[in-house]
Amino acid sequence: MNSLVGSLLPVAERPFGNYELVSKIATGGMAEIFLARRADPTEDNADELVVIKRVLPHLLEESRFIAMFRDEARLASQIIHPNVCRVFDSGRVQGTYFIAMEYLHGVPMSRMLLRAARTKQHLSASMVVGLLVQCCIGLHHAHELKSRDGRPLDVVHRDVSPPNIFVTTDGLAKMLDFGVAKARGASQKTRTGTVKGKNSYMSPEQILGQEVDKRSDVFSLGIVLWEALSARRLFSRDTDFLTFTAITKAEVQDIREIREDISDGLAAVVNKSLAQDRDDRYGSAKELADALTAAMADDGGVASESEIAEFVSQRFSKELVSMSELTKDVAEQLDGHALDEGEPDGQPPAIEATARLPRSKSPTLPMVDPSIPTPIPPTNTELIFRGRVSRRWLIMAGVAATLVVLAFALSRDCGESASPAVATSAPDATVIAVVPPDAHIKITMDAGVPDAAVPTKPEVDKRPAYLTVDSSPYATIYVDGKKLGVTPIFKAKLKPGKHKLKAVSATGAKQTVRLKLKPGRTKNLGRLKW
Repeated sequence: MNSLVGSLLPVAERPFGNYELVSKIATGGMAEIFLARRADPTEDNADELVVIKRVLPHLLEESRFIAMFRDEARLASQIIHPNVCRVFDSGRVQGTYFIAMEYLHGVPMSRMLLRAARTKQHLSASMVVGLLVQCCIGLHHAHELKSRDGRPLDVVHRDVSPPNIFVTTDGLAKMLDFGVAKARGASQKTRTGTVKGKNSYMSPEQILGQEVDKRSDVFSLGIVLWEALSARRLFSRDTDFLTFTAITKAEVQDIREIREDISDGLAAVVNKSLAQDRDDRYGSAKELADALTAAMADDGGVASESEIAEFVSQRFSKELVSMSELTKDVAEQLDGHALDEGEPDGQPPAIEATARLPRSKSPTLPMVDPSIPTPIPPTNTELIFRGRVSRRWLIMAGVAATLVVLAFALSRDCGESASPAVATSAPDATVIAVVPPDAHIKITMDAGVPDAAVPTKPEVDKRPAYLTVDSSPYATIYVDGKKLGVTPIFKAKLKPGKHKLKAVSATGAKQTVRLKLKPGRTKNLGRLKW
């Protein structure tokens, strides 16, 4: 489904119950994701951004899906842990269902593994284990969750995979999306013969339709661990049947055959987590975390949160800057600043222009020859700016002031008398005054910038342009032959002007788009069609 992502929503589309939707950041097959804030913020959360997950309209009549969505909201809101994405709120607004969760700044683990595979640079064992230990701790907390009456809820995530592990710029690994989680008391039960989760990360018992417990998540964590260390896929095959066969029957390649730097102790932990028989695996995610920590004790230890944070900030700086630009735009919009559109009401700021001019019988405006260089402005010219004004109108004022100087200089160079001239131009009859050297000009604006000299030439708009583009499947984006990044790309900075964009999908398909980017504007290509 096509959607515009990364763009600010019109004001009329923002109200949503107790929240204010600001920007759509993704659309999937079942829900759309928005960046939002609370409509009535308190002093404690005034600057807090949240993420709204809203069910797509065509699914509102699907009772089984709605029941599953509500189960996800009910369960996830009970899991409060640093290594699990926090869900704040859920309910029904404007005829649709939603979940409000914390906004995370960072990258999904799937992006980290993709980068490692493409560059053929393995993540260090310390980094991988540091991330997986945090995942284990978060999952263990969910597994041990109890109801209000103290009974275990027997939570099983069932969709542990790199896309559902998010690594923040603070160095935290957070588990996402309990949308297919199993828990006692859920209203939506899995039908016999069906499986839920991503095929290549399922446990054997999931595929065989057997009852699952927390050891199923341990197996999935083992797959993520193996793939993160090897920068390869473990069970993924060309068809679902071959993938399922590999998971239930294939022998797992020893990780040491791929990486010689992996210790025997760590390899043993990987192998045990991937045991076909669940009784041969670790009994809990905590047991796996303890085993991983012990295996790294004599091999440099596991990466700390600060080390992970530094790694993410350095290796994914471009993606993080793009998201920072988006949230910065959101913050400016929420603070009431117009984004390259003049004043919020669309009207120019009030400009008051007064000039003490000698009397003249022939007020005419001399023709300006663009071939004549811009002269140095007279030293007795005075410009005073007060208050607040948008950049567009500052530029307009600069152009007007330059015309004043050009017209005066031309009349002097041509040997004409310095006869004054006054012409009106621009909205609200902004005054452009041409005056002799002994005249005193005072332009007062309701703006908040310091005193400035009259510019000698029109200001060139040097603001960058921005590009937002998404693709399913993901695609590598090149602009003018240079790699820009992998989708989704939010507000990537580019030079204004014409560009040639080439997209190469994960399947090898290619397409080319011609772009014309404007300063300070965002070109949103939406989701590419393949």
